[in-house]
Amino acid sequence: MPSPSNLSDLPSLTSGELLDLARLQAHARSLAHDCRVVAKPAGWRGSVVHLRRLDQQARLLAAVYREIADDVHRGEPVSPSGEWLLDNFHLITNEVLSIRTDLPRRYYRQLPRVAPLGPASQTRVETLAAAIVAHSDGRLDPDRLQGFVRAFQSVSPLTMGELWAWPSVLKLTLVGYVAGLAERIRRVREDWARADLCIAEFNTN
Repeated sequence: MPSPSNLSDLPSLTSGELLDLARLQAHARSLAHDCRVVAKPAGWRGSVVHLRRLDQQARLLAAVYREIADDVHRGEPVSPSGEWLLDNFHLITNEVLSIRTDLPRRYYRQLPRVAPLGPASQTRVETLAAAIVAHSDGRLDPDRLQGFVRAFQSVSPLTMGELWAWPSVLKLTLVGYVAGLAERIRRVREDWARADLCIAEFNTN
């Protein structure tokens, strides 16, 4: 995914409180106590929604990328967030492809799930990834990642399968984060278009 230095240039997209490392580790330990892994009944398959969600986010990112590229071609102004997406789109696309390869449906289905167990219940590593992204506002570095995972495992060790899946699940969560950025870019473009229309109508009266 895009480097933390690039992500730090983006506006805040999450509602979680930004935590320093010590508080982030405390949150990880609390999360480990709260995340109750549930046993899956024999024959339970569950829903594998991560690739479908990833496809939806990839389509959104591609559409917004094309819209911004058209703006540039017409010489229209582009927001800093839009410029960031233009610069990093191909990197994001490559990561989407790697997630599809490294986190296949069969493997994803085997990952431990957290209560309550339902058709769309979340895997434990998705819960971890969502927490660290929310409380880091997408700005991740090795110290935060290692400190968070170690603090969680001091209370509730992850399985080898979860540790293997962790990088891909983290990328999956970050793609969702950037898709939220794309939604915001699209809304800003629509606001600009409405403002331009109002100005044009005012000037013709």
